Amino acid sequence: METRQRPILRPLSASLIAGLIWAAATAVAAQGEAPPRRSSEQVIAALREKRGKDLTHFLRGLPRLLEKVDLSDRHLESLLAELQRIQETDPYQEKVSGWIEVKGVGIGGEKVFVNREAASLLRLTLPEWVDRHRLRLWLNSLRELPLEERTTKILSRIESLQKPLDVTHPLVRGLNELGPAGVPFMLRYPSQDNNVRLSIVEALSQIEDPRGADYIIGLLQTKGEYAFPYRATAVRALANFEGEKVIRALIDVLKEDPFPVRQEAARALTAVTGKHFGLLFNGDAKTWIAWLETPDKRIFKPTGIQRSLREKELVIEQLFDRYLEARIQIQGNGEDLLLTQKEGMKRVSQDLRSLGKPVVSLMVYQCRIRMEQNPRQEKELKVWTQKLLRSLRWPEAKQATASL
Repeated sequence: METRQRPILRPLSASLIAGLIWAAATAVAAQGEAPPRRSSEQVIAALREKRGKDLTHFLRGLPRLLEKVDLSDRHLESLLAELQRIQETDPYQEKVSGWIEVKGVGIGGEKVFVNREAASLLRLTLPEWVDRHRLRLWLNSLRELPLEERTTKILSRIESLQKPLDVTHPLVRGLNELGPAGVPFMLRYPSQDNNVRLSIVEALSQIEDPRGADYIIGLLQTKGEYAFPYRATAVRALANFEGEKVIRALIDVLKEDPFPVRQEAARALTAVTGKHFGLLFNGDAKTWIAWLETPDKRIFKPTGIQRSLREKELVIEQLFDRYLEARIQIQGNGEDLLLTQKEGMKRVSQDLRSLGKPVVSLMVYQCRIRMEQNPRQEKELKVWTQKLLRSLRWPEAKQATASL
């Protein structure tokens, strides 16, 4: 955050302001004593009656307030209707003081309709928040049931939703809370529903019971009609387990899955084994197989493996996959960004030299293919490949650089 004067950027993004208001709401609601318990009717009446800054404070604290309210569908509809009225008509404006920079966009000194923005954000998020709150209350009501019945009810509820759930969803957290004692009942649940299987995978990855590894490996090995589509999630989950069967299952993924899934498998292998074979070789199945079969793993080096021309070609293909993935999707690929930096390119160059001079023609071939497939990255691809070729310091590489 900067406080010095800068020109104010216009137009001001409503979504940015809404995000700031929501962040402020969280901070304000976390301070002080818990608000008094109110009925649904009182909450709706307060939205009708409050004005100006009083309404601003009330809107900011609304999610926490609703935690204490039994909100029926009818009351939720009325509440959303009041929020829509505020969003469309509330006249109150408030000046954003100072200077705030969010994702490179600066805002400051502007008057904004804070109540309208807060009401708009609440209308978008409240229905899902209410659904999750109701699910949490429902989960609490199951605590006295026998463990098997409790597990079955949660999984049946997941199946009824007909949508994939991530690890933060209340129902998945409900499975997590069952702990190791609930694992046998999850594994025995008779369902081929992918949303159920995904939820079980997410729960097993948190519980980290060894029996969960067999279930996840089984999903990765299932083919045909019942093949598990969320393979990247299953691979990430295996990073929380250990043992040779886990390692071999992840190596199998490296052999034939699409690049994003193979990338997750390489990361999982590093998490399971503590080994990392560099930017060029860490995603290579042959490297991991050779390491696994080496009696003295302390002296293992991927540069010592004998590779066929096709195997070298696969290594180069994966190198270009990593580079493009890092350029297109930055999040989660911090390591891959080293491919554009001096230190990272130096490491890759050293490994490339171990493959011999055939890599020169392989790199030129891959560069041309990728430029044709990715015209927006054509210039970057060309410059990056030329830098790598020059770093090899071979006459053949220098000639190839000029040919691109």
